[in-house]
Amino acid sequence: MVGFGRLLVLLAVMAISGYWVLRLSLASRKREALEAAWNEGAGDALDFDAYLKSGMAAWENSLPQRMLRLVMLLPFAIVGSLVYFAN
Repeated sequence: MVGFGRLLVLLAVMAISGYWVLRLSLASRKREALEAAWNEGAGDALDFDAYLKSGMAAWENSLPQRMLRLVMLLPFAIVGSLVYFAN
């Protein structure tokens, strides 16, 4: 049972670190895309900070951002189903 507990702790650490690495990477790419769009004249009515805030707020509620949460849930679901079906 101790080995299974260590597996879950290791899996949690890997899932959390993977989630944050992917989240920060995707947020950085979205921010760069918004900056490029601003430089091309997309946000003429807003100042840069307001344009960036509104774009990032829309990204926080987007489907790819919500799907990224599966990085946290999927490993535990797989290990849990393997344990359930193996026993």
